[in-house]
Amino acid sequence: MIEINNYGESKMKICSVVLSGGKSSRMGTNKALLELHDKKVIEHIIEQLNDCGDQIVVVANEKSDYDFLNVPILSDRYQNKGPLAGMETVMYHVEADLYLFSACDMPFVAPQIYHYLMDHLVDKDAIVPVFQDHIHPLSGIYKRSCLPFIQELIHNNQLSVRNLFKHMNVTFVEDYAGIPSDKLKKHFFNMNHPSDYEKAKLLQ
Repeated sequence: MIEINNYGESKMKICSVVLSGGKSSRMGTNKALLELHDKKVIEHIIEQLNDCGDQIVVVANEKSDYDFLNVPILSDRYQNKGPLAGMETVMYHVEADLYLFSACDMPFVAPQIYHYLMDHLVDKDAIVPVFQDHIHPLSGIYKRSCLPFIQELIHNNQLSVRNLFKHMNVTFVEDYAGIPSDKLKKHFFNMNHPSDYEKAKLLQ
């Protein structure tokens, strides 16, 4: 159990989540399972998330593809509803105070940045990073209080994650004092196209 001192006396349970439910249509193959520096992309992500919380869960509909990871694999409770469904699934099945998310195509996520976000969550429902004028909702941290809002959006077929921000208190973080710019660029680097994968091979 990790103690988050700036929340007061209580200890908070943190669940780190890799969302791997996308179709990878632009890449042409499952991005999470691409080989990168002698490991699969999702293995790199999980290795980093080990330093961020109490447990790691992968949300993926092809569960057997991820058996080698030896972490819990959950399938979407609501099929074909996008990343909101993945967020709903893990919050429904896994009891935690905070849910820390990573998309499956971000091989260079950095624990330092997640810890920085957690330190600035304070009394909000969620904290969402903004980098180079782009909002990264699937790299954010959400409290369990978000679950009913997520469920309502799914039931109303309002499937953009950004719709969630209209219903809860969110902190958007744009300033990352003390974190080097090269680390930030790598953390928010994601692979959508084969050219991105080739670029990732050159990054260490």
